[in-house]
Amino acid sequence: MYEYYHHDDITSVAECHKSALQNSEHTTTKIYRFRTKDGGFVKLQSEWKSFKNPWTKEIEYLIAKNTLVLTDFRTVESSASRPDGMQENLDFLTQCK
Repeated sequence: MYEYYHHDDITSVAECHKSALQNSEHTTTKIYRFRTKDGGFVKLQSEWKSFKNPWTKEIEYLIAKNTLVLTDFRTVESSASRPDGMQENLDFLTQCK
């Protein structure tokens, strides 16, 4: 799995991975870059928690909740304008749905 992480983020992700395996608490990563199918990267932040087998008490797997971090803010022009910019924000939200 580590081949999908950006080279500069591997140390940070590995530390969080180790922490998640050693603790039963949730571990949240810093924002890291994850390779996409086309070879680019997206920014993610993950929350990991280990799952222990109740009979053997050994860790079976990590449960991961991954969040995509969007940093690309787009400007949408609107034909109806308001002085406070509220209409542009509403138009952008409507187009995103």
